[in-house]
Amino acid sequence: MKIERLLRNTLIMLAVMYALGMYAAMYVSFPESVSNEGEYYDFAWTHWPTALHMALAIGILINSIALLVKALRQSNRALRNVVLAGTIAVIVAFVDGALFVRSQNDAYSFVMSLGFLVAFAAYGWAWLAPRSSNK
Repeated sequence: MKIERLLRNTLIMLAVMYALGMYAAMYVSFPESVSNEGEYYDFAWTHWPTALHMALAIGILINSIALLVKALRQSNRALRNVVLAGTIAVIVAFVDGALFVRSQNDAYSFVMSLGFLVAFAAYGWAWLAPRSSNK
């Protein structure tokens, strides 16, 4: 698959991820307390918005790694660096999302959202930059 297509697909996945995350934040209320942290994951997997959000996160992580492998094979150093930044941002968002579900600490949710923003900006730039330089 061409890198442009992977970039486009990742941007679409990130946009859907954003919508699912916002929906989950507004309409899914986690229990106030549980006997162990694993119960938060059990709860999250039984509600479709959070389950789809977490499943899509796995897909985005895999796509980001595939993007990085493709980018490292490119001669364009700027593209490689921007895709690397996007991949790091996805990893940060993924880890902080997992920590948020486990702890319900809003700081993790905030860092997850920052990771999303950086990834979306980086992949958006990588996808649009070649188009704008051809004009």
